[in-house]
Amino acid sequence: MQVFTFGWREDIRVGDPMHTKKVCFDAVSHNSPVTLYDCHGMKGNQLWRYRKDKSLYHTVSNSCIDCSPNERRIFMNTCDPSAPTQQWVFEKTNSTVLEQFDRGGK
Repeated sequence: MQVFTFGWREDIRVGDPMHTKKVCFDAVSHNSPVTLYDCHGMKGNQLWRYRKDKSLYHTVSNSCIDCSPNERRIFMNTCDPSAPTQQWVFEKTNSTVLEQFDRGGK
């Protein structure tokens, strides 16, 4: 099991909220791999939206995080709300904060 935190900076960090590392999910374009890069707090390639369909939307690439379990990799792909490989579940969420984040995004 892997633990990631989607925090108030609207970035995704490795680890639980009390022990996050200073690396964030980062993507540059549609179909690019999702990589770990030093968190910079400037949004851009590290800005994500967690949507009601449980997808993680990336505003820069206009894409969603997808995965290939067999290849053990995650990458950006065209958003498809019916794709189970694009649905990500966070155990604890604050719906009020998520709605505030999403006011400016898709």
